[in-house]
Amino acid sequence: MRKVVALFEKNPPNLSIRKVAQKACSKTFVERVKKQANLKTYKVQKVPDRNAVKNQEAKNRSQKLTSDFFTKFDCCVMDDETYVLADFAQLPGQEFYVAGSRGNVDEEFRTKKQSKFPKKFLIWQAICACGKRSKFFVASGTINTEIYIKECLQRRLLPFLREHNVSTFFWPDLASCHYSKATLKWYETNNVVFVPREANPSNRPELRPIERYWAMVKKKLKETKQLTRNATEFSRKWSTV
Repeated sequence: MRKVVALFEKNPPNLSIRKVAQKACSKTFVERVKKQANLKTYKVQKVPDRNAVKNQEAKNRSQKLTSDFFTKFDCCVMDDETYVLADFAQLPGQEFYVAGSRGNVDEEFRTKKQSKFPKKFLIWQAICACGKRSKFFVASGTINTEIYIKECLQRRLLPFLREHNVSTFFWPDLASCHYSKATLKWYETNNVVFVPREANPSNRPELRPIERYWAMVKKKLKETKQLTRNATEFSRKWSTV
């Protein structure tokens, strides 16, 4: 028993029950020992790849963001873009099937086809701390400064900001078009209070709820297993989530 526990707790502690059984004894015995030792399996968490310098910089900027904005305004509006596969069934995510033995079900349940170059759409949207979300913008390609200002900021973000009757600031993503000269001029012209680049923490997705929003919507779309052939169909599906 001690040998089995030691194998699980060794560094790195990522051996599966099957691998431990190969080194010790039967799989059934290993499972029993693992349960008796109160050992549990946890999912490895993905974290941004930041060194000590980047971590300190992110910490300093986060503190500045809090002191200069979150403590002085009632609501925060943030935006972002993400790519979504046109075939929702191919969206990333774990899938399972139940059977008496591996492969003992129809192929449609035990395999998942993946296109080599799947079609995808880019979607922009803004959300806020109040729990609201703006109208979205869908594109088949990338978003440059001109498109960002015209379609995202002018047509969608500005009306969204004006819906708020409390003090609000805008926290843009760090994409280059979000801080171009033309974009900065647009912020000034439209009196939009925004987080400047030097106060915007880089590579801190854990601070931005919109990242969890993307994951939640993509999960719901994946459950539909539907295929969208164009931006119009995609927009229709996205609006129903």
